[in-house]
Amino acid sequence: DMIRRRTFPTEWGEKVAMLFMKPGEDPYDLSRRRDIWLECHGLKLTMWLLGSEYERAAATSVPTSQAGSTGDRGCPEQTLVMRCQKEQCAAERTMCCRGYLDMGVFFMSCTREVQWEVERWCGVRPEVTQVVRALYEQTCGRYETAYGLTETFPIRNGNIQGCACSPTRSKYQLRLIQETVSSMCEGFRFRGAEACVPQLWYCDDGAFMTKDLHTLQLVFDTCWMVTRAAGLTVKIKKDQKTAWQASYWEGGVEREVTDWEMRLPDGQEVPRVEKDYLYLGSAERATWEDAQQGVRRTVVEKCTKMLRLIGRTGTLGERQTRVAMGLAISGTVGFYGRATAIGWEACEEIERVRAEVLKQRGFTGGEAKIQVHAGREAGGLDHVHAYQTAAAVLGDEIEKALHAPQQTPARTAVEAHMRATC
Repeated sequence: DMIRRRTFPTEWGEKVAMLFMKPGEDPYDLSRRRDIWLECHGLKLTMWLLGSEYERAAATSVPTSQAGSTGDRGCPEQTLVMRCQKEQCAAERTMCCRGYLDMGVFFMSCTREVQWEVERWCGVRPEVTQVVRALYEQTCGRYETAYGLTETFPIRNGNIQGCACSPTRSKYQLRLIQETVSSMCEGFRFRGAEACVPQLWYCDDGAFMTKDLHTLQLVFDTCWMVTRAAGLTVKIKKDQKTAWQASYWEGGVEREVTDWEMRLPDGQEVPRVEKDYLYLGSAERATWEDAQQGVRRTVVEKCTKMLRLIGRTGTLGERQTRVAMGLAISGTVGFYGRATAIGWEACEEIERVRAEVLKQRGFTGGEAKIQVHAGREAGGLDHVHAYQTAAAVLGDEIEKALHAPQQTPARTAVEAHMRATC
């Protein structure tokens, strides 16, 4: 009845923000903290009821280059496309150009007048938008501090970070950038593909692939113009947010582009990535040689660290230790291994630490791997080898890409590589 009449309790309009520190940031700089907004449970339930309509509209309107907040899609899918681009450029000895875009405080920066228009553009039922507008009319906020809550203040902009529907609703605004870039900028063309792939998105984290630096500059210009018109902000912080990297081949040797400058239309310089760019959790190097080595090293370090921590938990029995070790390895390899060939050497390094920990706990009598990995019927401990997990998740990600809708960047990239190698 409240939804039909669009009248809601006053308490639903008040949000409380908790400011969480980000790793490596100055704790005294409040602008660098992550704000998580707490809402009334009744309001959350109401937005959950409306969420199916927003999901339906997004499924039919948001371009397939957006993988964020979408069922059966994730970060590794976009990272896999980047890997394919790098491999093709290395095989053909052509220039590899990439740009990265990061929005500053994206959810809470979305202009509401623009939001209502893009919801109409994307086909959201008008009565659903009207309900959300009514919920947002009296929105006010407070910050939680060490001295208690601040006084309330009006929140006139933004899709509340903490609302269940904000990730999907915010994708409608990002569609403005996606459609404009697709129509104005020529992206990277995979072998035999009918269309170019200019961009990849995971929520508000954008990556762009072009054939040359001039087109990459056009991409940055286009993104700046659209964000400016929509009231959004392009975030620049050294080479960690909005940045670019490129390489070319000369005499059979790949060289990084270091004598080029990218600028936004307002004069801000877009930093060139000095080492690796951390895109969706995976390190992206400008050059092809050892491009995946950083991710492999990360996997080994994370897995071995967790294995040793599990070994120090003295209350775990043998079966509990097996489950804990399996979760640690499958969770880590299951994420990074979907877009990176982890390799036998890295997996064996992980397994050596596993065997060492099991021996220290007294679960094995020596270094014999067959005892660790053999099944229970054969007298073994039934641990799954890390390489088995790595091979399974990479194959699964490729299969998902091949079954993705047409024009999905991952499908375009994987099919191109299969055509060239099979």
